[in-house]
Amino acid sequence: MKVEYRNMPHGGGKISTIGIGAGSLHESRPQEIKDVISYGMEHGINLIDTVMYDSSAVEPIEQALKGQRDEMIMQMHLGAVYPKEHIRGQGFFQNLREGLSRS
Repeated sequence: MKVEYRNMPHGGGKISTIGIGAGSLHESRPQEIKDVISYGMEHGINLIDTVMYDSSAVEPIEQALKGQRDEMIMQMHLGAVYPKEHIRGQGFFQNLREGLSRS
């Protein structure tokens, strides 16, 4: 797999043209989540979109990024609307922020 990169417009650096989407990772087992992220990083993917339906995938993502967090570009959306509910409040985002800052 050959990953292409684009120059980031602010701050320099390059970003992969494909990324890892965390939106449905909550449906996977923790080891599968770690494997997906590790595989992507091993093949040059340096972007992860951390929009998630719930926070159950945060810990496996944290574990997969441990010691490598600075190599990934994290994309987040605030106030994402899902068919069944609207994510709001500080709990979800606080847990996500704390988990990702530990990796």
